[in-house]
Amino acid sequence: TDCLNFLWMICRWTLSLVIIYFLLMGCMHTLNLVFLLLDTALNSLVDYPFPWFRMAYFVLWSCVYVIFQWIPHICGFSWYSFYSLHLSCYVNIESEESTNKQQYNRNNTS
Repeated sequence: TDCLNFLWMICRWTLSLVIIYFLLMGCMHTLNLVFLLLDTALNSLVDYPFPWFRMAYFVLWSCVYVIFQWIPHICGFSWYSFYSLHLSCYVNIESEESTNKQQYNRNNTS
């Protein structure tokens, strides 16, 4: 889905916007890598081995985050950043804006 999202954006943007977007994403990913390496360095100061069962916490919180992000998106709030992942084609939910337009059109035609 990321490839489709980037392809959709790149096809509609000018070259300067594409360059700025990729520079911004490169900077953000680099900053994320720096923080990850810093976190790893600080965690290696502890003298005991990493308990791998705690990876379950990572999986649990990742699932909670994904569910938290998708529930408002399914309900019609389209503040989610990936435009190619709209669920309105899978779920029969109309956004508030389209409902208001339909009501406006009905009131003005009668």
